Amino acid sequence: VDYVDAQEFPAILFPVENGPRIPEIADLFRYLRNTQTICAISVTCWEPQLDKDKKAETACKGLVSLLLP
Repeated sequence: VDYVDAQEFPAILFPVENGPRIPEIADLFRYLRNTQTICAISVTCWEPQLDKDKKAETACKGLVSLLLP
């Protein structure tokens, strides 16, 4: 999540301007799930203390779920 556009995902330690948006990442993750064997997933730089409205948590869980069979 450390490369998601900071406007969509503000609860990260190292915000990225003009990074990919969540729908773009979701498309990529669906493609990876359908074309690759995924053996590990790592979520980095998400800062729950900055996620007061749990928007980032919800987005993160949704994206990760796209990689699962």
